[in-house]
Amino acid sequence: MSADSPVERRSGGSLDPFRPASTLAVLLRGARQQARLTQEELAERSGLSVRTISDLERERVRRPQRHSLRALTRALGLADQRLDELLRTARSRDQAITDPVAPPPRLGPQPCRQRLAGLLAAAAHGAGGPLMVWAGPGAHRGELLDDLVARARRGGCVTLRGSGALAECALPYASLHLLLTPVLAELARLDEHPRATLRGALGLAGPVPAHPTAVAVATLDLVRHLSTRAPVLLVVDDAQWLDEASAAVLFFLARRLAGTRAALVLAGPPAAHRVFGSGALPLSGIPEVILVADR
Repeated sequence: MSADSPVERRSGGSLDPFRPASTLAVLLRGARQQARLTQEELAERSGLSVRTISDLERERVRRPQRHSLRALTRALGLADQRLDELLRTARSRDQAITDPVAPPPRLGPQPCRQRLAGLLAAAAHGAGGPLMVWAGPGAHRGELLDDLVARARRGGCVTLRGSGALAECALPYASLHLLLTPVLAELARLDEHPRATLRGALGLAGPVPAHPTAVAVATLDLVRHLSTRAPVLLVVDDAQWLDEASAAVLFFLARRLAGTRAALVLAGPPAAHRVFGSGALPLSGIPEVILVADR
């Protein structure tokens, strides 16, 4: 269940390994999980609303109020110095948001096609990697991705294509299931642990593993296995609607494709710029471009 579910499982839980450990959201969520409290129970103890706690844990509040953080630390039974830690983290996060960040390059359709073709060629030579494509109005990102997939298939690549979906963004690993459906038979060729982990996560057998890192590592194992046969291209559109679990796995993959024969292309509208997935995972270290329509 998600952290925002009305009824949340009371497990000790571990911190999300895909978010920076210093974020306010991670500190709060981790402290709540260690206290074995649901958001509803913490809201009752602190006097804050469930919506406020949810927004803090999803980094939707840029400047949390000191009295709100004080109420949370008291409700969680934390020492006073933890309040100072939370305040410092909130200030550093706000500073990071307001600091100027170099925008991604803006490319027309043809230069963007060339960039994607270069990514595919690099993967074929063992220098794979990711690329995030933000597409503005009229940029026809669907056509761009169709051309990329067709090029990859003509070149003999193992090509997997998926997308996020608003209707499924609350279902853990729904987008990952869609992406990997064509190669599910290949799970039988993995070692026992990654095979069982992925089968559980994708609802094919047994329960979903407790730790998302195991799912991410198993997915990476599968991609590496596929790449022993041919270069691999993974294309995921509508990244803003990826369920949070799938987004975390893809972010994990993106940071580990260097030196492999695999390329990952994520695409979405510019309104989602600098985050992706329904859980608004921040992009960090993933190359980005903005696709613009020809003038």
